[in-house]
Amino acid sequence: MPLQQVFSLTPKASYFYSGSGHKSRLYVRGVTFNPKYSQSYRYSFDKQHTSNELYFPAWSAGDPAADYTNWNALRRVPHVSMYYDLSVFEPHKEVALTFGFDAVSESRILIYTDAGLLDEEILHVGDNQLLIEVESTSFLNLNFIHVNVDGSSFGGNWFLRGIDGYIA
Repeated sequence: MPLQQVFSLTPKASYFYSGSGHKSRLYVRGVTFNPKYSQSYRYSFDKQHTSNELYFPAWSAGDPAADYTNWNALRRVPHVSMYYDLSVFEPHKEVALTFGFDAVSESRILIYTDAGLLDEEILHVGDNQLLIEVESTSFLNLNFIHVNVDGSSFGGNWFLRGIDGYIA
């Protein structure tokens, strides 16, 4: 069965609304912008804005053992929150999400719903996206939380490129 793209969210285009039951939004908290040391310095605001990406540095990663269903824990850690409501596509049962990134070093994210931990993913250098399959087109809120790599007090360095949604 072919996939139908229903939204594409990026740092510059973080909201999509086509009508009731067909909307999505991307919130990003805890990114880092450095001064513009040169025209090609990727970690500066200018370069990130031009490249339509956001930087998550290793030193800012959160504790992987924390409970991020608790708002006080979630608000203190760098993360990407996205929600969608694709209920207008109700006869279909599955949504495929592609999370686009560029890992500068091996990085780790936890994926949470409001109900709890859904998955843990390692972002490898050279990879550029991960696939998440969801069995519902109903409203869903996901949090992608930047956490420390196993055995380290630091996380990895990575850039968010965006999230695309498809109906299967």
